[in-house]
Amino acid sequence: MTTYARQPIFARVKRYSLKQARDHKDWTQVELSEASGVDQSFISRLERGVVSNPGIDTVRALETALRLTPGTLVFGANIESLAS
Repeated sequence: MTTYARQPIFARVKRYSLKQARDHKDWTQVELSEASGVDQSFISRLERGVVSNPGIDTVRALETALRLTPGTLVFGANIESLAS
């Protein structure tokens, strides 16, 4: 199995999608961090646009924790239309 942890994802993470999805769940950054295993300070940097190209494993962990369809954080989506 190939590991993609160090490879940047080919597109930028849509920071508004990440915050929108987190807010939709009514989660803090700390709660998302605990659910995904992604450091809270890294989530904060993603949401602020300081970091925009996390590894694919990070994106998968965030999408899994938020119960999002793969690719949602990269390509964007209307989070309100997603089931909770």
